[in-house]
Amino acid sequence: MMDLRPGQTVLDIGCGPGTDLAGLSDGVGSSGTVIGLDHDPVMADQARVRLADRTNVEILVGDAQGMPLADGSVDRARTDRMLQHVPDPGRVLAEFRRVARPGAVIAMAEPDWHGLLIDSPASEGLVRHITTKSSGTRPSAAASSASPNRPG
Repeated sequence: MMDLRPGQTVLDIGCGPGTDLAGLSDGVGSSGTVIGLDHDPVMADQARVRLADRTNVEILVGDAQGMPLADGSVDRARTDRMLQHVPDPGRVLAEFRRVARPGAVIAMAEPDWHGLLIDSPASEGLVRHITTKSSGTRPSAAASSASPNRPG
């Protein structure tokens, strides 16, 4: 989806321990740059260890709501399951736009907690409990009814 090409600069916001950085590094080749950004120094250190042999990968510790990067400095940017953890996801999106070059591609993935389905005989009421606790909301009457795969 990101259409990675040699020579590009790619940013992974909320890179954690660097799980996806090697694949990004392969995509941009030795002439490209991959920047992993995470707010947690422990995660950043793990990513540095994991990617120590990748000369085109740089790991930064910083806030996604105020990225330590220049305006228009990246060709591709991504985040996966990170926006749900920041106080102001809109600020992160504004930062995405600020650091993106014209024509940049930005990829984001977030879970749909209200669409969560656990299909197990032991899951009766579990999904409702998880989504209610995670979102801080009370389930609607429709959400409170039995699963369509189980008798009510």
